[in-house]
Amino acid sequence: MDKIKKVLGSYRKVQLIRFLAKNPSLLYTKYQIRKSLGIDSKTLGKYLKDLEEVKWLKTFPYRPRKYCLNLKRGEVSLFVKFLQEMERDNG
Repeated sequence: MDKIKKVLGSYRKVQLIRFLAKNPSLLYTKYQIRKSLGIDSKTLGKYLKDLEEVKWLKTFPYRPRKYCLNLKRGEVSLFVKFLQEMERDNG
């Protein structure tokens, strides 16, 4: 249950995952994510750290650092498919 809370602990964190899931093959900087979602830098940093700790996020050591969802993890792929189905049903 702790892992679920760490991954899906708030609406904003789910919003972050949805944003990354829309184009899962793209890499995003913290700045791009922050500007797109309007999440303050400190909060976004915590969310990214939480997702890294449970291996839902891949981090690339570019300058600036870039992020994408770790689709090699089964639960991440399933959750992305779930989000895509929900978008289709609502769209």
